Amino acid sequence: MPYLTIISFSIIPVYLALGLIAFFRNTKSTANRIFMVMVLLLILWSFCLGMIHFTTNRETALLYYRIGLFQTATMPSFLFYFIIRLTGTKSVLSRPPFIILSFTLSLLFYTASLLFPSSFYTDMVRNELGWQVSLNLQTPVFPLFILMQTIHHIANTYFLIQWFRKTGKNKEKKQAIFIFTGIFVTFSIILFIETISKIAHIFFIPESSHLVCLIWILAIAFAMKRYGLMKFSPRMALEKVFFSIMDLLIIIDENGKIIRANKRIQPLLGFSNEELKGKPISNFFTMEFIRENAAISMQLKENKFVSFNLLDRNGDPVPLSVAVLEMTDNHGDLTGFMIIGHDETETAQRIKAEKALRESELLYGMTINSMRDFIHVIDRQTNVYLMNTAISRYLNNYMIKPGETRLHELFPFLTKKVYDQYEAVFKSGLPLITEEDNFIDGNRIYTETRKIPIKHDGTVEKVVTIIRDITDKKIMEQRLLQSEITETIGILAGGIAHDYNNILSGILGNIDLIRHFNYDMEQAREIIQEAEKACLTAKDLTQQLLTFSRGGVPVKKAGSIVTCVEKTVSFFLRGSGIRCEIEKESEDVWLVEFDDQQMSRVFQNLTLNAKQAMSNKGILTIKFLNKQINSRAGFPLQEGPYVVISVIDQGIGIRNEDLPHIFNPYFSTKMEGFGLGLATAFSVIKRHNGYIDVSSIPGKGTTFNIYLPAFTGKMEPVKKKKKPDFKRGTGRILVIDDEESVRRVLSRMLEKLGFQSVLVENGKKALEIFDSQTKMGEVFDAVILDLTIPGDINWNETITGLKTIQPGVKVIICSGYSDDPVMAHYVEMGFKGVIRKPFLLEELADTFHSVLGKES
Repeated sequence: MPYLTIISFSIIPVYLALGLIAFFRNTKSTANRIFMVMVLLLILWSFCLGMIHFTTNRETALLYYRIGLFQTATMPSFLFYFIIRLTGTKSVLSRPPFIILSFTLSLLFYTASLLFPSSFYTDMVRNELGWQVSLNLQTPVFPLFILMQTIHHIANTYFLIQWFRKTGKNKEKKQAIFIFTGIFVTFSIILFIETISKIAHIFFIPESSHLVCLIWILAIAFAMKRYGLMKFSPRMALEKVFFSIMDLLIIIDENGKIIRANKRIQPLLGFSNEELKGKPISNFFTMEFIRENAAISMQLKENKFVSFNLLDRNGDPVPLSVAVLEMTDNHGDLTGFMIIGHDETETAQRIKAEKALRESELLYGMTINSMRDFIHVIDRQTNVYLMNTAISRYLNNYMIKPGETRLHELFPFLTKKVYDQYEAVFKSGLPLITEEDNFIDGNRIYTETRKIPIKHDGTVEKVVTIIRDITDKKIMEQRLLQSEITETIGILAGGIAHDYNNILSGILGNIDLIRHFNYDMEQAREIIQEAEKACLTAKDLTQQLLTFSRGGVPVKKAGSIVTCVEKTVSFFLRGSGIRCEIEKESEDVWLVEFDDQQMSRVFQNLTLNAKQAMSNKGILTIKFLNKQINSRAGFPLQEGPYVVISVIDQGIGIRNEDLPHIFNPYFSTKMEGFGLGLATAFSVIKRHNGYIDVSSIPGKGTTFNIYLPAFTGKMEPVKKKKKPDFKRGTGRILVIDDEESVRRVLSRMLEKLGFQSVLVENGKKALEIFDSQTKMGEVFDAVILDLTIPGDINWNETITGLKTIQPGVKVIICSGYSDDPVMAHYVEMGFKGVIRKPFLLEELADTFHSVLGKES
């Protein structure tokens, strides 16, 4: 094994031992940790050089050289950082950006040597001493690297000189001298070995930079051993405490000469520690004052502060509270005094601030405790931190433990919905206002609850809850509403009577003509069609009344509201001079869950209003907009995605005094029409959890904005069904209805469809007939059940009785209350089909085909 390899491997334990000694002198010191890293880099370089001298293979030698270059590239940056931490330098160059820049450049050089080796060196040369690298001086890479190393060493030299000049301790001066000497000698030798010799093509000097680095490592080791370098000591801790204390500290010797002062003296008096060092304290205090106050503190065995005005650099008085302490050596002999000074101005300001805070807290407490509203504050875990006196009285003077009492302990009746609301406020950071009504002690109580987030650094930490009793306000609103409703009903009754009299005139008159005169088939059909048309008008008016009066529970399905609107508007504009323009902010208008029939009626009414306002000419614009609504939008809507449909006409507009009344039933500014259109539209939109508003400029047009919740679920694939063409069937049908005319017309229709029917006027009798005929083997294929039969058992008892007798019986519900929830959710109620009165033969055939199918 070559002797250079033996030397390289032998130096590794020396480096390791010196690094560990330095590291364990103060394991928490950054300087000691960096020193350990540098030692590990030298160990890596020693190992690589040992292998370079040992191997006879050029490629292997080149591989180890590339690995070892990591130490060569990064060592200047680590040494630079080490000197900064060791000397405690505070300058521009010691700031993090320059340190990061230093390491970045080092890593860039190392990366360049790996990616572009030919720009750094040309070859490995073999001689009797082993392998030597041949540098490439034709590119700027290596010269720039040498320049970077030189700049680092100049900066290190500057820091060490400044440390030597500023420190007043002899030991630290000697530490600086040894480190400077070691680094300077090492750098000079390495510069010659690694650079100058290779530039001059001198290859008899072996790669030995790892041995040269031992010089500055040993210099640091000697400084550690002899002068306590890099060692933690109580004195170091005291130094940090001395300079970090916010009070003024001055140390003087027994003769009154200032030894040192802490950094507080600069902002207070305008003098630096260096300016005052060695100056007599008599510039500020007399020695008699110092000795007297030190004696008083000794007698009291505590600091005795007295007020005193010191003159600052400009001669202005600075009010201080001053105390003097004696300093003695290990034998108890007096060595000097320590003067402590409190800034009375700051103390007064602090006392004033504390007083203001106490007064503010007192005022805050008095304010919330004087309020009748319930107020409490909770955190994310629903721990209660504060509650006011109103809650305490309600809970029989119950007292909370702030941060330990849980919300459910105060209000055990709170529902999951309330806790979900709190969770929403914590997540969104937005306030939430809700209204509730509860029965407490037999009385109905209305409350308004405000949940207001308290944020810190952008995160909601707590929520303030204010609960206000609004029962009186609600009762007043209900009385006013009742008054308005009473007035409205009077108008409504008159309007209904007028409209139905008109409709009945068309029905009754045409029937009377048929009864008294013999018309041919064509004329009779024409007269009957007129009567049928009047009946359908009555049906439509009835549906609008039901929708207005009871809301009409919508049978909602997810779909395109665009298609529904376009189809309705184009139909009702047919034949007019109005052109419809559709505008979509996005081609992908969100889906909406809606009742197609009810929503068509909304846009039918809006279209007819626009036609009349525009005198059958102009442009009707329909806009579709996807919009995210939040609590700040000012709408009475839940947060979430909405589709906004704007219906914009160019008509005569609506007067400002009429705008608040346009959604009232039978309010109309037109000479024709029922006046129920907008009232019905308002009711339908509300039942769809939406909102409709209006804006208008008289003479320029009106805009209706409709907000409908977007459908966020998953669309079910729609299967296209072929509508049955008046299909007939066979079977026995039980008809239960209290109206004889309805029973007769159903019997005739069923007969035409091929069915036999048994007619019954109530549920009790129906159960008797159904039971007896079933036992006789006369089974019914289906039952038509009227939803409401006065004086009879209810529909639920009837259907339960039927299914008890025949579990698989198919029951079809039939009612004139098309808005009843049972009609909207008939499947969940146990029915197989639904027929809405009045109905046509075709609708009845469709229902039976759907229910009985092939079985019919």
